[in-house]
Amino acid sequence: MDALKSRIHVGLIALLLCAFGLFAMLAGGTVHATGTYIGDTPTVGVPNDTIDATLTGDNFQYDLWLPYAQKALSTTDSSNQIAALHPWALPQVQSNMVSNDVQYPTFHYTVISGTDVVGLSSDSAAGTTSTSLSVTPAPATDSSAAAYVKALASGTAVVKVTYDGKTYGNKNWGKCSSVNTGYVVYTVNESGTITPSIPDFVKDQTDACTGGVIDNHYDTIYFKDGNTVDKTFTVSAANAASTVVTCNGIVIDANTDGSYTANLGNRSNIIGVSATDSTGAAKSTYYIIDARKIDVTIANATNPGQPISAGNTATVSFTGITMPVYKLATIYNPTWNSPAWGSTGTFVTYTGTDAHGLCSQYDLATNNTMTISNIQSNVTGEAKLNLTAGHIESQWWGDALGSDAIHAQTGEPNLNAGTWDGSFSTFPDLSIDLSGSTTGTAVTGITVTMGKPNLVASSSRNNRTTATAAITPTEATNQDVVWTGYFYDTSSNSWEVDSGYYFTVDQNGNVVAQNAPPAGGTVTQFKVCATSVSNPNVVGEKVFTIQ
Repeated sequence: MDALKSRIHVGLIALLLCAFGLFAMLAGGTVHATGTYIGDTPTVGVPNDTIDATLTGDNFQYDLWLPYAQKALSTTDSSNQIAALHPWALPQVQSNMVSNDVQYPTFHYTVISGTDVVGLSSDSAAGTTSTSLSVTPAPATDSSAAAYVKALASGTAVVKVTYDGKTYGNKNWGKCSSVNTGYVVYTVNESGTITPSIPDFVKDQTDACTGGVIDNHYDTIYFKDGNTVDKTFTVSAANAASTVVTCNGIVIDANTDGSYTANLGNRSNIIGVSATDSTGAAKSTYYIIDARKIDVTIANATNPGQPISAGNTATVSFTGITMPVYKLATIYNPTWNSPAWGSTGTFVTYTGTDAHGLCSQYDLATNNTMTISNIQSNVTGEAKLNLTAGHIESQWWGDALGSDAIHAQTGEPNLNAGTWDGSFSTFPDLSIDLSGSTTGTAVTGITVTMGKPNLVASSSRNNRTTATAAITPTEATNQDVVWTGYFYDTSSNSWEVDSGYYFTVDQNGNVVAQNAPPAGGTVTQFKVCATSVSNPNVVGEKVFTIQ
């Protein structure tokens, strides 16, 4: 296996396919795209593979990986007439994460479009085929989980893959979540000379194991509003006489700038592009794009149940997200966050905060809360925090990304496994309204005064005074302040927080001198500061001396 740079960005598989007369794939359901439907109307002669777009949360728990998004086959080339389709049910069924005693559920395969184009068989010779197949693998090996897809006639077909629940080791694993249903596109007897592509969907062209394009099942487009999400992209098909772009079998019209926008449903979506050359022959490329609707919960951890104010601690958590790289026995093993081990783990991160939604190791689906302390606005003139460019950072031990696509079953543990990092998925932008600090009139200034500007630590009469904070404007709604004491150290040319050695200040502004600084020392002056509770960016201060 060739070396691959440590940071691997997820890519999408883009193999060659032909599409004379594109078929109507996965019509109906929850996917909507602009344009004209290819072939018959969606309700006539088209498989109605309906997905419930409202599924979120725990419905994402049971996932499915397939080794490729599409495959080109031939009826005339016996070496390319049959393709094995090896699935992975995730998370894997095993007694614990260390034992690697992997078991497999029953897998179901169905040709949902192009039933005369390909057939299914559990026999690698595919002597007899059918349009549906169920396979129950032997324990500890998924080599017998495969379906064998045989080319029967020219055309395009879609094979759907799901799996049943399974009980093992006194634990129940559920069936494949509806939104995680897997699809593979097959075309037979391609003849076009122009290979179209969607560059926006390909991040890394080559993986270290196969030298091919990395499949997209590690990446997910997460969204929180509505039942669909738009994805805009461009198409590359140089010298094509014509191109056709589809989303789940429905034609997408080009935008005015030449780009295309697919309306992705809460499911695995099939995006296709077909290019016709000057002879009228076509070739197609298909991508499987996962889009998932999630729930986002933003809460006030400082004052539970109350609007969030600047200076509060807020939490942001997600329901419905999954590990981008699962534990796959002897292939991938996600790290945990450990400075001693030099490992970073898996976490959600956004631009706009240093907080990370870090899981313990395998549990990102349920353990992903970002805790934002002393939350502040990052929007000029507005009390809000905008979080953008959300994604998942993940690190794992084991093989390079893409290795799951070339393994027919788990192997022996690799005790010299490498460490790999990747950036995965996209999250919806978030805006946290700091409404708790904007109700009424905001604080814009604070002036601090003291009854005595000079204190004498050794005097019981002159060792104390009271600091007062005058709020501007006087009609400010929340006039509460937090008092803090500091001393100035000339050796570091900085103000340091006084923990009470030189003086104390309570939250009523009462100042009491404790110890005078030594003569000729580096501590020369002192100050008290009043910080607005409702707007921590507003601070007033008063400098004084202690003898």
